[in-house]
Amino acid sequence: MSDSAIHINQISYIHPLLSTLRYFGVNLEKLKNKSLLKHFNIEDVNSYVPAIALEGFLNNVFHTQGLDYMDNSFSNQFKLQDMGEFGEYLVQLPNSLAALDESIKLEPLIMSNCRTKLIIKGKESLYHWKFHNRKTRGRTISEEFCFLMVLVGLQYVLGKNFLIKTIAIPHYMYPVLKHNLPDGEYDFQFTQDTYSVGFPTLSITSKIGGGEILKDRPELFSDSYRIRLSFLMNGLEEGIMPSEKLLSEILGVSERSLRRKLVAEGASFRELSREHLLTSSIEQLETTERGIDEISESLGYEHVTNFIRAFKSWTGQTPLQYRFSI
Repeated sequence: MSDSAIHINQISYIHPLLSTLRYFGVNLEKLKNKSLLKHFNIEDVNSYVPAIALEGFLNNVFHTQGLDYMDNSFSNQFKLQDMGEFGEYLVQLPNSLAALDESIKLEPLIMSNCRTKLIIKGKESLYHWKFHNRKTRGRTISEEFCFLMVLVGLQYVLGKNFLIKTIAIPHYMYPVLKHNLPDGEYDFQFTQDTYSVGFPTLSITSKIGGGEILKDRPELFSDSYRIRLSFLMNGLEEGIMPSEKLLSEILGVSERSLRRKLVAEGASFRELSREHLLTSSIEQLETTERGIDEISESLGYEHVTNFIRAFKSWTGQTPLQYRFSI
């Protein structure tokens, strides 16, 4: 997918930062309601939001708080376990190589606009990453946070053997990251647009978890325009019904462009919306005691009769008939 494609971020990626900002007394809910993120649930760490909306939100937070960069008080609050099922899964893996390998495979699940890889070069290995969406002030904040999280993550998975040999960052990020570069002696380099942290290859054999694997591996998915839109629909706040108009405005694309990209993958917005509403309504009917009117309202229907009519057209049963049949 090109740089102009829709990119999504899972809240698990930014959750430690949101928790830290709350810890320092920032009213995130108020700031969220003034941004495009007001349409999305940012409390569920496994929920997805548009990268462009998240970056705009972060830019607004830092601007209103008078922050130019994240100081050490931010990174000191970060914990890998705070990153939802992603972090919980990684910290239980037996050794550093397994954790690094899995983090690279799972990266598209967390940030569709970033790609990572592990480069083993003899006695030194590099953890390498690059962002692929359009550069904005908000993305710069996201890049800064990602850099700090990589350092925290590497320190955890490599443990006492964590020794930085090299650090490479984009030249445009130095004014921000210079405040958080680690102490010690290592080779420092500027790049055009990529990041890397080098460390001794021997350290990737370090043991970390080694116990029983209790948390299942997060499920990978086929990265496509259709899948990304489906995840965004699932991340909408209750009471908001997905529409071409709403999502195109949030994503900064035309409704025509939205349709065209889906058609190219053999899908349609109407189909995605129906799947979202049907899946959500069935889940609530099967797992909650909510009344039909409450479920209808949570899905964004103005009148419960419209919901009942739509549900029957999808399943051949009314919502009550379906609930009594299970």
